[in-house]
Amino acid sequence: KQGGAEKAAKVLMDGLKAKKVSLTGHQVPDWKARLDAAKLIMAYIEGLPIQRQHIVSFQANSLRELREKLPDLPELRAAVIRLAPALKNRDSAPPTETDLDAIRKPEKAA
Repeated sequence: KQGGAEKAAKVLMDGLKAKKVSLTGHQVPDWKARLDAAKLIMAYIEGLPIQRQHIVSFQANSLRELREKLPDLPELRAAVIRLAPALKNRDSAPPTETDLDAIRKPEKAA
């Protein structure tokens, strides 16, 4: 009888051999699933790499002050760009938690 750790290890090892059915009905390697399994195995063996974050804190007392700082702070500029669509149709309401999440989680580059 296998314990939880052995079952988990077997599932991850099976993930390295994952297959999927192609549009033509043939079984082909599922490279994404295999890569995900390999990444997870490596994370358990070696640990995750250090994830670095660059946090910018800035308080503008006026729109003019914000405009002056934008060219110097690319992270702030990116946050403002991500927030703009959410605020486009609002009057003067403060940003919602969803709006703030959009700032905190930048889109992945394609």
